[in-house]
Parts: sequence; C-alpha cells; structure tokens
Amino acid sequence: MTNVPVYDLDLRTADNTVLATTHGRGLFTGKFTADTASITAPLDENQLKVFPTQATSEIFISTKLNYNNADVTIFNLNGQQVYQQKKSLSSSRQRIDVSGLSTGLYLLKVHGNGIDQTVKFVKE
Repeated sequence: MTNVPVYDLDLRTADNTVLATTHGRGLFTGKFTADTASITAPLDENQLKVFPTQATSEIFISTKLNYNNADVTIFNLNGQQVYQQKKSLSSSRQRIDVSGLSTGLYLLKVHGNGIDQTVKFVKE
C-alpha cells in the first residue's frame, strides 16, 4: 500500500485491529499482536531530591533510601562530564560545590546500588 493516501484510521480495541480507509483502493486492516508494556512497580519520583534547582555555588542531594558509594555525575548539555564522585546518599543532604561550573543547565545523574535517576538543575 505504498503511496496510497489514507483518509481514515480507526482502532478497534476489542481485537487490536487498525482499519485504514482509502478512496478507490478499499479498506485495509492490520493487527497489533505485541503485549502491552507495563511498569510493575511505580517509580517514586521523589526518590532523589536536588535543591536548589537554581544554584549559584552549591547544590544538595538527598534520597528517601540509603545508597552507599553511588556514582554522582554532572553533565553539561553538550554531554561532557564536568563532575564525578562516589557518595553515600541518604535522607541527610549531601553538598556538592558547583561554583566552578559555567552558567547554564546541567544534568545530575545518580547511579548504583538500586538507583539510576537523572535530575536537571540550573547554575546561575
């Protein structure tokens, strides 16, 4: 069905069938057979906290759970790593000095021991 304009698409959810209607070429059907993807455990978006999100000299990170020797990495928007250190994270806040970073948007990634999360912050 190459180069045939489709004027109407319908999805029949009862059997996951897609119906494509054309002018002069008829009705075409196709089925979705893949299983539905799902998340078994909800992601706790408050698992990693970074504050303030607009920093001048330092940021603080904390988590709801304890993570020993987690990799804390900061990337600029060019993908360059500008900071990397192993830290033990917990609900008590950990300080990171960002005074040496240029003004801009950064991504802070925490990885290891059951956590893999990225948070944005702005260096003013």
